[in-house]
Amino acid sequence: MLSKILYSGYQCVDFSFESIKESDGGRFKTNLISSEFVFYEKTEDHKDEVSPFDISLNVELKAYDDDSDSDDNLAFKINIKLDVIFVVMDPEFDSLSDEFIKENKWYFENYIALSMKLCLERLSKNTPLDGIELPWSRKAGQSLLTTKN
Repeated sequence: MLSKILYSGYQCVDFSFESIKESDGGRFKTNLISSEFVFYEKTEDHKDEVSPFDISLNVELKAYDDDSDSDDNLAFKINIKLDVIFVVMDPEFDSLSDEFIKENKWYFENYIALSMKLCLERLSKNTPLDGIELPWSRKAGQSLLTTKN
């Protein structure tokens, strides 16, 4: 089944930016606040077509003006809501089991990390934040999705 699931991009649904203080450098931390799989019901007219689904995310990027994660050192904060879009190339598809998601979590998390990076960097283009580069991969062992046991 995994071979039939294709990444189809991302869509930024909402974002906010809060500037807290001036900074000439520092560090940042990206947190995934929440994630949810959203499946779309097919209408009778489209039952033989591919099946799209999204992973809806709430993401927060906090930038600090030094090495401390203290809110006293917070320079700015960006919050985004984005949908990571997938299609299933199987007309019979209607949902993914919790077990399937858990076993293939790595697949979805790779595209979540990629989409977060691209979305946050694109939002910062042509702003004073232009030039911030997020890593292409997440930290080893960092989990982005919570799954049921």
